Amino acid sequence: PEVINFIKDYAKKEVDVITEDTTMPFELGIDSLTFVRMVNDAEKIFDVALEDEALIKVRTVGDFAKLLVKQ
Repeated sequence: PEVINFIKDYAKKEVDVITEDTTMPFELGIDSLTFVRMVNDAEKIFDVALEDEALIKVRTVGDFAKLLVKQ
């Protein structure tokens, strides 16, 4: 829920429900520039360092959340 609320602030499209399966680029309209800003903010807020190799594979909200809790 905390990660979903965080991601919702970066969504360019209105979505009623965001789940772990929600795709970030398509369903939420998060473009590459917004994604970079979101990653930088997430690293500060969640006190993590995210690897570029792992970020390339992120397609869904669940993928991103796993990176934040994995640390």
